[in-house]
Amino acid sequence: MTPAGLVLTPSIALVGGGSLGAELSHACDANIYLVHDDEDGVLIDAGCGLGTPDVIANVQAVAPSVRISSILVTHAHADHAAGAASLAAATAADVLATAHVGAVLNGTNPAASGLEGAKAKGMYPAEVAFTAVPSITVADGHELRLGRIAITLLLTEGHADGHLTAVIREPDRIVSVCTGDLVFARGRAALLDDSPETDLTRWEASVRRVADTEPTRLLPGHGTPVLRRAGAHLALALDPLSRGLEPPRLIDTDARPRRDHS
Repeated sequence: MTPAGLVLTPSIALVGGGSLGAELSHACDANIYLVHDDEDGVLIDAGCGLGTPDVIANVQAVAPSVRISSILVTHAHADHAAGAASLAAATAADVLATAHVGAVLNGTNPAASGLEGAKAKGMYPAEVAFTAVPSITVADGHELRLGRIAITLLLTEGHADGHLTAVIREPDRIVSVCTGDLVFARGRAALLDDSPETDLTRWEASVRRVADTEPTRLLPGHGTPVLRRAGAHLALALDPLSRGLEPPRLIDTDARPRRDHS
């Protein structure tokens, strides 16, 4: 694959993504974003691991002078997290994650990734696997600095436990939100019917919290990055709830009655 990347802003690039996105790396990869200040950089999400060489090549193509200092894993699902070990080995970067996600990454609680069940459904090839890697535990409100860029982490559960959203504030005061699998363009959601971690009540609270940051850009874990009017897309996610419906799904977009956990 010819190295490529999509420069979204002077400080943010899309450097990985699979069949639900820009096909910049392995088909099973989530969107992977690079946030940088021309010297230091943070990768947001790590992909499934099979596309790591492509991700590294894409980073070098869009920001050849940037040193990757941190890899933030938004949640423990394999398309976002299984590549953390190989990316860390390739970049010598620290891996950042919540305690729940860190237990998957270091091998203490591998079942919480849901990988084996997903493989049984044909969602991943056999080659996708977690290699144990230590992580630095971060929590709600943690802040990273890249020069004049501030990245604040919000705990935004509802799709998955320990899920983080990265709120990026640049010097021009424009706010971008990297939402992992919480919410996507056009208000779509990834509510997993067979996952005990999916909870619509928590999901709604998390999306409202993200909306309260008044973002301009919505940078989701799959699909199209939204570079303007992010608030309108978040409103599309929340509006069906007031009508007794669930938000539209990322893949299955049929309207469904709202179902909250009791």
